[in-house]
Amino acid sequence: MGKERRYCKNKTKGSRRGRKWDEATRTGVLMDMIAANNICAVARKWGVPESTIRTWISEEMAKPEGIYEQARREAARQVAAAAADAALKQVGYLARRVEANARNAEICEGLAERLRQDGYPVLSGPRVTGDGYYESCVLDPDGNTVEIVA
Repeated sequence: MGKERRYCKNKTKGSRRGRKWDEATRTGVLMDMIAANNICAVARKWGVPESTIRTWISEEMAKPEGIYEQARREAARQVAAAAADAALKQVGYLARRVEANARNAEICEGLAERLRQDGYPVLSGPRVTGDGYYESCVLDPDGNTVEIVA
């Protein structure tokens, strides 16, 4: 047995008994519903009963090219554009990180080689550690281990 749909009573009383609302009001109400998605606030703003707004929404949703369908398509376009923009930014960020990591690895290798040439014992050559760092370990003149990390 399906869940019964229940609506709250109209908080905004109708003022047009038997008369139709003009198209500008209907369109304004529906646009506000798309933007705000708060039927009570829209009903108070426009003075239209919630039940009338629900009827208008269901009529618009039934139309294949209604304003809700147009708004849905526009929202989908905006989401797709935002996702594409974010993906491009992420790819750019990753490319910059790869370049920076390569430069840092070169600096680490160069420093380790210079220290080796200057006579400092290199305990472990430039390598990638298990946690993803690029490092080299060298002994200083006092026998302390110095890690060069990039």
